[in-house]
Amino acid sequence: MLRNVVGRNFVYKQNHCVVHGDLNNQNCFLIYEMQHARLLNFIKFKRHLKNNRPSIIHRRTTHDGKDILKGDVDRFNGITVDVSKLVTRQVEHHNFGVILADSIKLWNKDERSCAWLKVPIEYSHLIKSAAEQGFKLHHAEGDYTMLTKWLGAGPSKVPMYATHQLGVSGFVLNERKEEVLMVQDRHRISRWKFPGGYANLGEDISDTAVREVFEETNIRTEFQSILAFRQQHSLPYNFGRSDFYFVCRLKPLTFDIKPCESELVDAQWLKVDDLLASNDHTLLSKRMAVLVQHGLRNGFSDVDIAMEQLNSVFKGAAYKLFHRKLTSSS
Repeated sequence: MLRNVVGRNFVYKQNHCVVHGDLNNQNCFLIYEMQHARLLNFIKFKRHLKNNRPSIIHRRTTHDGKDILKGDVDRFNGITVDVSKLVTRQVEHHNFGVILADSIKLWNKDERSCAWLKVPIEYSHLIKSAAEQGFKLHHAEGDYTMLTKWLGAGPSKVPMYATHQLGVSGFVLNERKEEVLMVQDRHRISRWKFPGGYANLGEDISDTAVREVFEETNIRTEFQSILAFRQQHSLPYNFGRSDFYFVCRLKPLTFDIKPCESELVDAQWLKVDDLLASNDHTLLSKRMAVLVQHGLRNGFSDVDIAMEQLNSVFKGAAYKLFHRKLTSSS
């Protein structure tokens, strides 16, 4: 059985026979204690190897000679295989399917809960083989597709990917003038709205609000609190994902508006009282104005959802916790 194939160099072991060789070198040095028949078998094997280069590397091989894809086992007892680290681009659909089938048998024997295949876009031709073995598409992002196959008992317990998308807007409040920054979207000019947009991957809600306001209006701001958030399902153009939308209270650091021409047709400072009195605003915008009006009259302690950073149970990580501010007596 072939062991440790690296390029054209090899080490062959069988019973008491150890063979070191280089396929580029016609002279192979043999250290062996074998019968004549075993030597002939090795020579035949060497010729076969020269004509059949391995197309998959870094594999695990079982005692019965079957090639098994190696992977990383997670804390849920699932196994993840990164195809780009194991397979050459030239591997054929049929060959990969055979090795994958043998791998699944071993994973079942090892009682793995599920299997994951990370398939780069240049290896997409192998997705057909995975689908024939019962793998399903879980998600695709950038230059790879992730497939999964549930191996445990009963229905799959693998969670859906990205059940929600996250939108963030900024209620930029000039407290001295009791004015709020409002914009008219070029693609939805019928009503005024708060400047905002979708959060980037790994971006805090507070940072999204500040970034979006600056990109749309050139107004620099400072995060103060979260006023409210909305959850909504079945929105059009959301690819079937549900939606979280956070409204953050921001303090303006600059005041001269320069609207982004590619996104907006207008941007203005509007009186909070006028926002409440006008019918040219959504119910959500008017409700936010009610909250802010209460804050202006009675203080924002009853309105603000504050942000606090705490250390995570995962070493070296932290997270943001949002809650009402605690009074000094709490």
